[in-house]
Parts: sequence; C-alpha cells; structure tokens
Amino acid sequence: MDKIAKHCAALLVALSLSVSAAQAQRIADVFVTMPRQLLPALTDVNRADLVDFIDNGMRAAVTNAFDSTVVMTQMNDTYLSLKTSATGTLQMKMLPLNDSTNIVCLARTVCPGACLSDVRFYTTGWERLDGDTLFTMPPLAEFVTSNDSTFMADSVAHSSLADIDLYEVSLSPDSQSLTVRTTVADYATREEAERLRRWLKPQGVRMEWTGGRFTIAR
Repeated sequence: MDKIAKHCAALLVALSLSVSAAQAQRIADVFVTMPRQLLPALTDVNRADLVDFIDNGMRAAVTNAFDSTVVMTQMNDTYLSLKTSATGTLQMKMLPLNDSTNIVCLARTVCPGACLSDVRFYTTGWERLDGDTLFTMPPLAEFVTSNDSTFMADSVAHSSLADIDLYEVSLSPDSQSLTVRTTVADYATREEAERLRRWLKPQGVRMEWTGGRFTIAR
C-alpha cells in the first residue's frame, strides 16, 4: 500500500471512530463536564453524584452550595432534567447537528408566578452557539385557536398576548422536539386569564428538530 492509500485508510478509520464516539456519547457525560459558571450552585462532584445515583436506581438528590436540594428527576441517553430550586428547573437535550456532531439544547425555567424559560445552545464542549439560527419563538398566531376577525376584535386579549412575552419551553425526553406554551394568562388577573384562555391552545406549540434547527410541527 503506497503512502496516499495508507493516509486515506487512516482518515477513514479516524472518521469512523469520531462518528462512533458522537453516537455513543451520553448527555450524562456532557453534564458532568458542564462549566461551573453555567450552574454555580453545583460542584463537579455534585454533578457526578447525581448521574451516579440515577444510574444506580437511587433517588438523585444532592445538597448544593446554597444548602438547598437539587434533584435530577429524569435522565436517558440524550435528555436530563433537574429541579434546581422550589421555582426553577433545568433541562438538557443532546441533538444531532449532522452525522458526526451533536450539540446541546439547554432550557432553564423559573416559575415565581408565570413560568418563563430561557433557551440556549452549546457544543458538547460547552462553547456557546448562536441560538437565533437554531430556535426562534413561534409567532403569536401559532398560539391562538383562531386568528380571524373575532379574535382581532377582542382588543384586550389581543393586546395582552402581543405585548407580554412569557413562554415556557419543555424539551421532550423521548423525541427530538420541544413544546412552547405562552404563560401570559398565568400572569393576568382572573378575569383577564379567563378571557385569554378562550383563545389559547392549551397544548401549546410543538416544534421538531429538523435540518439542524427547531421548526413548527405541522
């Protein structure tokens, strides 16, 4: 075998190994290497303990640096969720960017009253990615049961939904999808909430990971 053939063979072996490694990588491995600044209350040992506990069928709970309890509520190969506080949760989902590269979707949610989520994306080495190219909130029309003249005539409901950006994002443990729900009715008075809920889709908006970004499921 000449030098060029040997070089090509070596490249094919390396490519095969890199694809296999990407496919074999678990979200647990990525979570354990998460930079401390992204989750300051949990130490490296805390994160490793949570994974070890849940892998062994135990209650996955640790005491964090603020002397409160953090619980890992679910974990599989591509997804995990944490109860980080009385009002906070964190979800992580590993998604394929292409045949050999995975990225991580991180959704933090706080619910002091109405829930509000923040969604960010990282490489598996925890380099921040441009989230705008991977996920954008659906437009108002996607959240309402009707966007015809009847809804438009309900000025209170229409203006409330248009002016207040409150959304809760839930990542799917078992599929490459997420659900967005507007929580503006949870922020409103009882009378306003009843009026708003007449128009809102109770199931929210489902989005699927397709072609390297989340798009609205049709």
